[in-house]
Amino acid sequence: MNTELTVLKRDKVVSQGDTIRMLLNESKRSSRAVPIRRAFVQDTVPGPRLVTQPGPLRHLLRSPERLELFLLVHCVAARGPLPHGRKDGNWGVTRRSETWGRAAGISFATDGTTSAAVSRHLAKLKKLKLITTAPDGRMTRITKLHEDGSGDPYTLPSGNKEGSRKDIYFKVPFEYWEQDYYKSLTMPAKAMLFIFMSQRSRSFVLHKEK
Repeated sequence: MNTELTVLKRDKVVSQGDTIRMLLNESKRSSRAVPIRRAFVQDTVPGPRLVTQPGPLRHLLRSPERLELFLLVHCVAARGPLPHGRKDGNWGVTRRSETWGRAAGISFATDGTTSAAVSRHLAKLKKLKLITTAPDGRMTRITKLHEDGSGDPYTLPSGNKEGSRKDIYFKVPFEYWEQDYYKSLTMPAKAMLFIFMSQRSRSFVLHKEK
């Protein structure tokens, strides 16, 4: 049985929050958090010396919907069993365009126009080499790539201090969505939040202007 809210509640108005909660539940993340590599916020140049450069986040700061789509795809796309016993080792996810559109705040239309709107945002993420897409029946399968925008296949970040700098990651907690921060925070505030979470320091001080 298809459990998507778009099917189960066709005769009811489904909210953005309901759709997000469905996706969070379907992700089955016991940690209730989404790992994102620091390279998404601040990347490093390969070499013996630590040289940093802005990550792909800078390209999403003008589109809160595109940022939310990226985060939700990372939350839901997983490696494991799929319907009909199919196995997926490439970290992909297939959902209806209406589900992505409503969850990311791209479109709440029910007249069939949501697909085109979502496709435009997916095309931008593809151009940034953050995802790939492929037809999956009448829907689109989205596969997440390495968060640094290199186009490399996605792998679980180890976070090992002895490993690659590219494997350092932070976690976006489910509270980001459950407590409506995705709606209440402005884009500059979101950028600051992700920058802060990507740092190793556990705290910082905000000084008020006198």
